[in-house]
Amino acid sequence: MFKPAKVGDAFGPTWSTHWFKIGIDIPKSFKGERVFLIFDCSSEALIWSVDGTPLQALVGGDINERHVDFKLSNESTGDEHFDFYIEMACNGLFGAGAGGNGSIFPPIPDRKFPLVSAKIAVRNNAPYQLYRDFQVYLGLIKSLPANSQLGCDALYTANQIVNVFRYDVPEYFLLY
Repeated sequence: MFKPAKVGDAFGPTWSTHWFKIGIDIPKSFKGERVFLIFDCSSEALIWSVDGTPLQALVGGDINERHVDFKLSNESTGDEHFDFYIEMACNGLFGAGAGGNGSIFPPIPDRKFPLVSAKIAVRNNAPYQLYRDFQVYLGLIKSLPANSQLGCDALYTANQIVNVFRYDVPEYFLLY
């Protein structure tokens, strides 16, 4: 049986699974736009179609591998409706312990995972593309010798991008 859930609700305990029944109506104001669901449940999740087909994994929380967006429409007609389910697994990407820096720690049995975001949005493409460019430069920096000219140029350019805006603020990427 489904119960209403809202942003701020916390789910747990550790290793439990919770399901959300999602129904979305795209507003007419989004006509012509690429529309995304932004769903961050501070843990791992999987989006399922109503016929039981897995559609996409999500990973929330404060980790570098964070992925909380799911594309609903490439070019919205402004009158679409979407139904699907989201399965939330109360654990992090690397388990359910309290650790960081790639370390694995014993699980915290009574850990709670808050629903941080559940909304639809249109992506602001200019900062998003700049963020993607930053990811490319970061890959170059990590793979090139530190004293190479190309590596130094990549580091300089990545620094310029970081100085333009804070890429770790998801709201910079959204128009609505």
